[in-house]
Amino acid sequence: MILTPKGKQEKKRLLALFSTLLLVGFLTLTFSYAREKKKFKIKETTEDIDSSKVRNSNDPSYDKTFTKVPSPAAFPGGTDGWKKYLEANLKYPPGALSKKTEGDVTLQIIVEKDGSVSEVRALNDPGNGLLQEAIRLIKEGPKWEPANIYGRVVRYRFQHVVAFKLGS
Repeated sequence: MILTPKGKQEKKRLLALFSTLLLVGFLTLTFSYAREKKKFKIKETTEDIDSSKVRNSNDPSYDKTFTKVPSPAAFPGGTDGWKKYLEANLKYPPGALSKKTEGDVTLQIIVEKDGSVSEVRALNDPGNGLLQEAIRLIKEGPKWEPANIYGRVVRYRFQHVVAFKLGS
C-alpha cells in the first residue's frame, strides 16, 4: 500500500512523522553504541588503561589487577556449577541456625592468572558466623576460570555475593 499525500497539510504531517522516526532511529543507534562502548571499557584498579596499549602482548599493564575486562573470571561450570558447589559444601553456621540469621555476604576477591583466589575481603557481615562461612567457601573452593583481555589472562578483582537463606 502506497500512501500519497492529498494536500499541503497531509504532506506536512507525513514529513513531520518521517522526520520524527528518523530522529528516534538515530538517537537509538547513538545511545546503544555508547552503551556497548561502556560495557567493554577496560579499567585497572587505580587508572584507566588505553585498550590499544593493552593489546600489545609485551605491555607491562597485563601485570596489574583489573576491575573491568571483556571476559571476567567465572566459577567453573558457571551459575549451575556455583549452585552445585554450595549444595555440596555449604555448612550453615550453628549460631546462625539457632538465631535464624539470613543475609548476603559481599566479598571482594582477586582471581589470579592461574585461577586461584587471593585477597578475599568481606564488605559486610550479617553476623553469627555467616561471614566466616562465606570466606571458607571461596578459599576452599576450586580454581576459577581466569579473566582475560583479548585472549591474554589477567589478574582480576571483583565482588561476589554469597547468599544465606534458611528453608521454610
